[in-house]
Amino acid sequence: MLVRYASQVCQGASKTFHLVPVVSCDAEPLYNSPMTTFTTYYSLRIELRHSEPMIWRRLLVPSTITLPKLHRAIQGAMGWANSHLHQFHIGDGCYSEPDPYGDGRLIDEKGIKLSTLLVGQVREFIYEYDFGDDWQHRIVLEQSLEAHPSWKGSLCTAGQRACPPEDVGGIWGV
Repeated sequence: MLVRYASQVCQGASKTFHLVPVVSCDAEPLYNSPMTTFTTYYSLRIELRHSEPMIWRRLLVPSTITLPKLHRAIQGAMGWANSHLHQFHIGDGCYSEPDPYGDGRLIDEKGIKLSTLLVGQVREFIYEYDFGDDWQHRIVLEQSLEAHPSWKGSLCTAGQRACPPEDVGGIWGV
């Protein structure tokens, strides 16, 4: 299964990593066309907050990635099962799937591109997954890169340590 393989490569102790495509946990393609090309990629460092030693991944994602696709790329790279709610805290906004019972402060993430949110001084944000376990990920924009012709979709290029299993009470339950 490609998702498991991608997360195993990123979790290795070695400092040598291969570019591994990240696919969604539910096997949906992250991009509709395999011929889609992008000119700019973001190098993102994803850190599982409060983990000691640090659990982290490096993803290369198209600058035009939408938040739902970024969510699926993070799920694949971290090894999560995509079985809980999530939200992004970027700048002054909180983005997620619409919640019909919520208080209306969440902004619908559908169609929102990361490049439209990482403007001005905004270079890092929080991705929260599973509100019960409260897995918080600090995501830092390390740099913008010109795309290599062989890059397609999102790529996990580095990382260390496996993520804890889900539903264990969060980082404090490990």
